[in-house]
Amino acid sequence: MPKINIIVWIGMVVLSMVSTAITQTITTTVFPLYVDGRDIDNGTPFAVYVEISNWTDAASSDVNVMVTTESGSNFLIWNNVTWKNAYRYSNCPVVIIDSNGNWSGWIYLRAKNASTPFKARARKVGETTGAISESITHSITYMDMSTNGAWVYATAASTTEGKAILVFDNSNNIIGTYAIENNEINEGYSSTAGYFRVAVPANTVIPKLQSRNSDNSIFDTQTSNQWSSGKAGSETNLDLQEDVSLPVTLSSFSATYSNGTIVLRWSTESEVEIRGFNILRSEKRKGPFEQITTALIPTQGNGSVGKEYEFVDRNVESGKGYWYKIEVVNMNGENLLMGPIYAKVEKESILPEGCILFRNYPNPFNPKTTIQYHISQEAALRPISLKIYNSLGEEVLTLVRRTQNPGNHSVDWNGRNSNGMEVPSGIYFYQLSSGGEVIGTKRMLKVK
Repeated sequence: MPKINIIVWIGMVVLSMVSTAITQTITTTVFPLYVDGRDIDNGTPFAVYVEISNWTDAASSDVNVMVTTESGSNFLIWNNVTWKNAYRYSNCPVVIIDSNGNWSGWIYLRAKNASTPFKARARKVGETTGAISESITHSITYMDMSTNGAWVYATAASTTEGKAILVFDNSNNIIGTYAIENNEINEGYSSTAGYFRVAVPANTVIPKLQSRNSDNSIFDTQTSNQWSSGKAGSETNLDLQEDVSLPVTLSSFSATYSNGTIVLRWSTESEVEIRGFNILRSEKRKGPFEQITTALIPTQGNGSVGKEYEFVDRNVESGKGYWYKIEVVNMNGENLLMGPIYAKVEKESILPEGCILFRNYPNPFNPKTTIQYHISQEAALRPISLKIYNSLGEEVLTLVRRTQNPGNHSVDWNGRNSNGMEVPSGIYFYQLSSGGEVIGTKRMLKVK
């Protein structure tokens, strides 16, 4: 009888182990059917999307991601600095595996004429063993663009690094991709910014173009036209006069009390197809918000050029606090909301001079970033508050809540909320206050 009990117990342990087993994987989930294979040194760059899952042995580690053929000689890979041959791990881009053993992102490549299938691989930086590799290979058609393919190119008012362009055929196949990156490629459009070019077969109907973010989510889709790629060896302008990047990048947004009014100030790093801005206000964080501008605040920037803006809210009451949002009015009717931020009317309260909130670094970041700020003599007499908010205006974490000495200060944020849980990738805002007076608010981006 004891022997039977031992056998049953062992069986239960084995079953438990099988049920909880997790397999680490690396997979290329997005790749084009056709690429420019005429010349590895001058070919049009393309993008593939790679995902790593459950690699717990590499959690919180730096790893090199390789995308290449078995021989390793048919690709150049962009390592975030320059183009290198993809046959060595040390030449390949370095990414950070998160605490759960996951990573995903775009890898940028150029190819030379070949027919060898490719696969993705990864290995911890500096190690010589322990690599993981895809279980299957992927095939791409490498075309001599002078004889059997056509380049299609389009304009984009501003292109943002980290995104990718996808070109679809009538069967919804991804026939071409383009890597939006500072990849030092001169495709003949050096005098005109915002062009991209992809390789596709000649005389192909192109019903859809799409831009995707760094997490492979869809940013924008263009299906308003049906284009043709033209004859073999030709170039065809798709005449796509729309942006493929975030229409406006807000670098700062602040609200301060001044002489019986609340002054809103914001600055942009880029503005694309933007008509202007409206200001919305509420006495509660979650609204409802009402528009307080009687006319659209017109945009001053153009394309990749940003500007600084100011709006004075004079219809405020002493002792009251207000929440504000900026409505970005786009040309295509798809408006965006930024904020909210908070300011309170205190007649005797004056924003301390000499306080500065600096931009965080690195930005984008993963897994942590550093925030620096300068506190004046006057601000040092009041409690300093540094808080993190998500894109909905919800408080994520209070990093600082105390009085501090005058001078420069810095604090790290590890990308976790007040409960110690890692927050998802996305846009976040950090806001510095002194005695309840907002000194400044800035934007940052957490990536996978």
